[in-house]
Amino acid sequence: MSKKNPKTADFHIRMTPEERAHIDEIAEKCGLTRSDLIRLLAQLPASEIHWSNVRLVVVDAKEISRIHKEMRRFGTNLNQATHALNSISYYLRHGKLRYEYLDIALPEIREKLDAVNARQEKLCEEMSRLETAMFARW
Repeated sequence: MSKKNPKTADFHIRMTPEERAHIDEIAEKCGLTRSDLIRLLAQLPASEIHWSNVRLVVVDAKEISRIHKEMRRFGTNLNQATHALNSISYYLRHGKLRYEYLDIALPEIREKLDAVNARQEKLCEEMSRLETAMFARW
């Protein structure tokens, strides 16, 4: 049993070569064909578009996967850091770790935690810029 093509409505438009080149450039940057770009635009909710603040973010499966991976990486790093700090605290309380060693290790620990926090801040900045965007999943 064959599946019928639901795309039966034709859409024809005349434009300048510059306009067509611009559409092709946008489609290429989004990793879409020209037709896919037009179909994507046709899916935008008209009630949400206010010409003073139109901001469309196209998020494809690859980008969603990258964001998810980065968030999991941050969570893993934070979990490992918390576990390490809890272990240090335990060993200090039970006299199994010398304070002299801790004085040597703390700057390295702080540097690693600062790096994790910097990545987390960058991720939060990127995500907060998306808060007011209109998303189109492709």
